[in-house]
Amino acid sequence: MRPLRRDMQIVFQDPFGSLSPRLSVAEIVEEGLLAQNTPMNKAQRREAVARALADTGLDPETMDRYPTNLRRPAPAHRDRPRNGPRSQIRRA
Repeated sequence: MRPLRRDMQIVFQDPFGSLSPRLSVAEIVEEGLLAQNTPMNKAQRREAVARALADTGLDPETMDRYPTNLRRPAPAHRDRPRNGPRSQIRRA
């Protein structure tokens, strides 16, 4: 099982609830490299983080920002509360 762990990753469904607000985006992504004991120096790890961000469609320039500074996407239309028919409103 241990050799397979290098090929697997955990994907969190709610990044704003699961990312540490005390770590930068680069530190969060870099944690995976450090956990796998990859033989890279700091400059190589930053380059790997930049590539990972670019591969996922994120701007590599955001790597030094914190998760709380990233823009939260607007909820999908189906997630918005719906107002029922006006006939359901009770008046006292």
